[in-house]
Amino acid sequence: MARAGYAARGAIYLIVGVISILAAFELHERPVGARGALEELAAWPGGPLLLLIIGTGLSGFASWRIVQALLDTEHLGRSAIGLAHRVGLTGSGALYGLMGWSALEAADSLEELVPRSLGAEALRDVLESWIAEELLLGIAAFAALAGLGNAAKALSRRFMADLSCPRLMRHWVAACGRVGYGTRAALLLLLAERLGVTALDDSRALHLVTLGEVLAVLEPAPGSLLLLAGAGAGLLCFGAFGMAEALWRGFREWPVKDTPPR
Repeated sequence: MARAGYAARGAIYLIVGVISILAAFELHERPVGARGALEELAAWPGGPLLLLIIGTGLSGFASWRIVQALLDTEHLGRSAIGLAHRVGLTGSGALYGLMGWSALEAADSLEELVPRSLGAEALRDVLESWIAEELLLGIAAFAALAGLGNAAKALSRRFMADLSCPRLMRHWVAACGRVGYGTRAALLLLLAERLGVTALDDSRALHLVTLGEVLAVLEPAPGSLLLLAGAGAGLLCFGAFGMAEALWRGFREWPVKDTPPR
């Protein structure tokens, strides 16, 4: 499940990265986030089948994240930092679970079980509730912490500790991963800032800012071609690193202790 999940996540970011680069050169209408990438995928030949595969993979990845958090497969421990990391893994699992659900919905595989409008209606009800501002600020804080976590991972000395890729490729895979995580960190911090502004600005209608909207912010900025194309290239690197994780990531195991028969 974990390997399929890493590959599915990588595929999503590869699509987002390519579309961002195309948008920078005005070869695509606008940059998109994960949801937009799924909608683009639905229009491809064989799109529903691809969505079904990716949705299943993302659901597996969500399950793996929950397993990582609950069983502490990364040996994070119960220190404050370790518990914070495990909470982050749980949040990541929830996020990718929703993304997988969206992919399966787009593939029409769940059309009879849940209406397409159910998620949108639920989100609108939440954003119209009295806790909407606090909820968005909480999501902004989570995005900021995730961004800092991605930055720390990009700078970590043990960045490649879990990957057993061929020696000749190791340097390039590491460089690709560090660029990808660094780009993702910058975009998550920008996402946190946009969410915070949306929550605190009384003149704006509350809505959940997405990665696609964050990328769109870069488009009209000075030097937008370089900014948006650079962000797209960084997301391409993150997607490619996800594929490398699917192939070569190692999984730690707890030692099994033999117990004498009673």
